[in-house]
Amino acid sequence: MNTPIKILYIQTPGGGGSLFGLYEMLRQLDLNEVQPVVLSYYKNQYTEILETVTGVKVIYVEDENLLNPKKKFKSSGLSFLNVLLLQYYSLKKHFFYDKSLVQFIYKVIVSENPQLVTHFNDLIDNRPVRACIKAGIPQVVYNHTLGSYGRNYMQYFIDYFFIVKHVRMHIHMTEAVKIHFAKLYNLKERDSCLFHDYVDTIKFKPAACNQSFKNEFSIAGDDFVITDIGRIIRWKGQHVLIEAINLIKDKIPKIKVLIVGPYDEAVGSFEYYNYLQKLTQKYSLQHTIIFTGNREDVATIMNNSNVIVHTSVKPEPQGIVLLEALLCRKPVIATNAGGAVEIIKKYGGILVQPSDAEMLSRVLLHLILKTNQMDSGEHYPDNYEKLINDLDPKNKTQQLMSIYKSVLN
Repeated sequence: MNTPIKILYIQTPGGGGSLFGLYEMLRQLDLNEVQPVVLSYYKNQYTEILETVTGVKVIYVEDENLLNPKKKFKSSGLSFLNVLLLQYYSLKKHFFYDKSLVQFIYKVIVSENPQLVTHFNDLIDNRPVRACIKAGIPQVVYNHTLGSYGRNYMQYFIDYFFIVKHVRMHIHMTEAVKIHFAKLYNLKERDSCLFHDYVDTIKFKPAACNQSFKNEFSIAGDDFVITDIGRIIRWKGQHVLIEAINLIKDKIPKIKVLIVGPYDEAVGSFEYYNYLQKLTQKYSLQHTIIFTGNREDVATIMNNSNVIVHTSVKPEPQGIVLLEALLCRKPVIATNAGGAVEIIKKYGGILVQPSDAEMLSRVLLHLILKTNQMDSGEHYPDNYEKLINDLDPKNKTQQLMSIYKSVLN
């Protein structure tokens, strides 16, 4: 039997899609082939899910002084002086403020002695990459964002000329992400590959309605249930759905809207959550719109919904919720930007323009009027067999191991 490859996975965000993508990946890895260790920046109710995966060792940074240096740059506008100060701060951050965190990560690498490091975030947060360079460890980056540098030209200069060349493979969750980073860093085709996140195909599948769930949220049998699942943060655009519902509330009174997701500051925005609450009150939709908070029973929620709506106002790197909903054979509406376009065009669904509440309201009204057709779910998604095959965990693991072995050879 071959000795398993020891891989250190570095998870920067304290929540969100990349975290759950990592969790699903770890669950599917063959421990005879991979010995996984995770270094997570944060220890919270979301990242602790990684500890539940058999055979996975989890190490936390935790130290707030390492993660958030006391000296921060506070933007006061886009004046020439302000942009200049940002470049100065970037240099200070690179050479001084981040030094302790880079050293911490370096010590973890030396202690664990992995054969490969996989970063579950993009290069823009480049401190872990610098630690790997120092340790001389092969590394890959699994891009889960469509990140940009804005006016931080100095950090982009450092990454472009000194950091990117040390990454052996860039894994991209969608074609949109691949194109984005290929342009940003002038990546060669051989240095990039496409790999959708793992999705739990056992959990996410068609299932009968759950009456206890409906009772919990006072959902009547003839209510049309519209669900938006994602972090409560402005770029996810839940306000667009609320505005769309306001436009059709007098035409279709028997609807319930579930807005599902966390709003705590680690992963979401409490300020935006309050804004959504006020918007709901402004339109007198308190009895229609339900904020469920973070939920563990997402598959149950989907199977008790008539349609899943994805309302991002910025391009979405992928939208794992879309894949989960399609696995449950639910109609999906998503915004026409980023990786969501690829998912919808590949497997089926409806695209609407970002921030266009009127267009979303028209699509919803059309679907609601065809409730009987939708309930059967037999036409959703269009390419269900392809979806199942593409997300089959055995197929994906074989593909992933091929990527790892190509990097190490």
